[in-house]
Amino acid sequence: MIPAWFRDTITAFGSQLGLRALTSPREGVLQLTFESGEVLSLEPVGDRENPQALIVMERSTGQPEPAARSALVRSHVLHGDPYPIQVAIRQSREDWRLLAAVRIPRRQFTADRLAQTVELLHRWLDDVLRPGGGHA
Repeated sequence: MIPAWFRDTITAFGSQLGLRALTSPREGVLQLTFESGEVLSLEPVGDRENPQALIVMERSTGQPEPAARSALVRSHVLHGDPYPIQVAIRQSREDWRLLAAVRIPRRQFTADRLAQTVELLHRWLDDVLRPGGGHA
């Protein structure tokens, strides 16, 4: 079952976007697919002592090797992103996808923080996937 702290933040985030009916499912992952093809996934994770929200943005990459290399370079702590960004590559039916994920502790998981994180991940993927992107 989805915890109330997560549901409440998703509802507030939806209101900020003008999506008043946005709510989290009873179980599992909330996914939003944008016209650009990006997919945003939101899920409560962690345990009772350390509850967190997992925010994942994914985008088509074309060839996986250059995207993975750029993502690994760009995710290094020296780039100074406000949160550690975890990266992964996965193959879908149609193409390869680059995933960028951030974990936000429950106490910091607000609608404003979620909006900032979504924007961060969107810009981060732009940076990594542009030609020559991700390099220090």
